[in-house]
Amino acid sequence: MGRYPKKILREKIIDSLAVIEGMPEWQQRFIEAKSSATAFEHLQRFARKNRKAINRVKAHMMAKAETAPEGGSGSAAG
Repeated sequence: MGRYPKKILREKIIDSLAVIEGMPEWQQRFIEAKSSATAFEHLQRFARKNRKAINRVKAHMMAKAETAPEGGSGSAAG
């Protein structure tokens, strides 16, 4: 895999983790799944390594949601 596809994949995973972590109804389910299944070991490592970027995306999403008009687009990324 070349440099750019890896970068795109990294950014998409960061965005996805930020969305999941930013949704209270999914956050606990995701945490439980990550800690109970060995399949998530690499994802946990990725999240730890990229925590600052994930938090930046979550902060951006929250700020965007706070400024969106009532019944906005509903888009989390973007």
